[in-house]
Amino acid sequence: MLASKYLLAYIALMKNTDKQKQSRKSTEVRQVEIVDAAMKILTVEGARQFTADRLGAEVGLASGSIFRHFSSMEEILDSVVDRIEEIIFADFPPQADNPLESLRLFFEARVQAIVEHPEVSKLLLTSILIPNGNNSDRERRLTEFKLRSRHFVKDCLKQAKTDGLLSRDVSHEESSVLILGAIYAVGHMAIGVTQNRTDRDLIKRIWNLLERSLTNRG
Repeated sequence: MLASKYLLAYIALMKNTDKQKQSRKSTEVRQVEIVDAAMKILTVEGARQFTADRLGAEVGLASGSIFRHFSSMEEILDSVVDRIEEIIFADFPPQADNPLESLRLFFEARVQAIVEHPEVSKLLLTSILIPNGNNSDRERRLTEFKLRSRHFVKDCLKQAKTDGLLSRDVSHEESSVLILGAIYAVGHMAIGVTQNRTDRDLIKRIWNLLERSLTNRG
């Protein structure tokens, strides 16, 4: 009887252990949660609140458990940069029959990315991810993201000019500044507007205005 009691207790213990294992999230899932939490904390609360304690509280882990999934806070910041790239360069570069159509697809996708992930532009446009300016690789990558976007816009405008799609007096340099500025302005203006259809309609209307100014279409 005593042996049976121990056996039953052992079986119950193993069942509980299996349930815990099943409910325990994988490192991949936890890494995504931690990175998303890091982006939120950095942009909403500031770099000083970017601590293991604060991250743990946000994702429901003890602070020490954060380092089961990342080796250091610096690695988390590097992963934030990876996440930014994943968000803003999804389906990049867009493919279309002409450069203006490619530019429209880029404009709409990038504005929508900012609407859905408003923390991204703040992380790109500030030095939050480079505390004390001590990570040249992270800074280099963020700069490369901006240049990649800028070069794409300029190349589309140059090709559109060559193809006769732009007005004669339109400069691709000045137009690229207009388009890139509109992306950030419209993206942040659309935040807080009723999602989905309203956002998409607003983005399309702004692009139509930009396209008319580039082509003098009535």
